[in-house]
Amino acid sequence: MDDISIYTNKDGRTRVYLKDKKKVISYPRYLIEKELGITLDSKEEIHHKDGNPLNNDISNLEIRLHGE
Repeated sequence: MDDISIYTNKDGRTRVYLKDKKKVISYPRYLIEKELGITLDSKEEIHHKDGNPLNNDISNLEIRLHGE
């Protein structure tokens, strides 16, 4: 299991602090990376299919290139 801390930012979105990497990423990004077993490229973003950034169900998340 990853050594992480999960918290909600003041904008209401959930973030993950990866303690071993000393890095903060979005919770949706963390979920996708864990599901696929990969680390996404910095040009890849997670999009919420239904437009609701608080709906982090894995079926609602998709990878898009920045600017798509």
